[in-house]
Amino acid sequence: MRRREFIASIAVLAAGWPMLARRAVAVLAGSFLLLGSAHAAQVRLLCPGALKGSIETLAAEFEGDTGHKVEVVFDIINSIADRVRAGQPFDLAIETPTQWERLASEGKIDPAVRANIASVKWALYTKKGASKPNIDTVDGLKQALLNAKSIAYSSVQGPISAYQSRVTEQLGLTEALKPKAKYGRTALPGEVGVTFEVVMNGDAEIGFGSVSEILSRPALEIIGPMPPELQSTISFVSVLPVNAAEPAATKLLVEFLTSPHAKGVFRQAGLEPD
Repeated sequence: MRRREFIASIAVLAAGWPMLARRAVAVLAGSFLLLGSAHAAQVRLLCPGALKGSIETLAAEFEGDTGHKVEVVFDIINSIADRVRAGQPFDLAIETPTQWERLASEGKIDPAVRANIASVKWALYTKKGASKPNIDTVDGLKQALLNAKSIAYSSVQGPISAYQSRVTEQLGLTEALKPKAKYGRTALPGEVGVTFEVVMNGDAEIGFGSVSEILSRPALEIIGPMPPELQSTISFVSVLPVNAAEPAATKLLVEFLTSPHAKGVFRQAGLEPD
């Protein structure tokens, strides 16, 4: 129960009490709110786009539960690691285990704080209402890519670009698909997921993306998950920079993000809680 909901419930219970008791409850409630405000922290969180929808929901709930404020900045995985490495003022980042290991070896993060947040798989997507080819098999995926008149490509070297490049290379289609490529615009600072706009705007028929990012856009539909032979998983863990200004509140946020409730929110968003 959140602080304000708790206070409201106590007020209802106290409605029938004697005047002196009601006054005592009012003083106690006011002191409780003031105490929360006096210790409220501003936590700055650096987060990948695959977690955007769920993190925005959970950050708002955490604020309501604790009185702390959470400022969320979104970026691609490679840039998140670089920003932590450069000592930018963030209290918490969410990264891949590989990037966590690199940052820990460089002494940029607190090695004692590492929690598994969630993971996500890959899928092929199209605009809502468009026909969907069967991509249950590797051959089916290959044929779908060859039949597509246009395919969305990322203009930045992030997870989508890396995964798409690897899959098309494994299929032997790198050169064959180049004429079909439609690139997303350059993202503005703090913007993620601009590649999805290429399909949403009708400039491309299909695209590669993480399940959670596709599901967060009502204009898109999943054609199907990638065939098992080509499927891959991105895992996300908590990263506590050594220059975190609010380590206590940050650790509380990490506990919240790994709670059973948070796992349910992640699962609804197409992520797989770890």
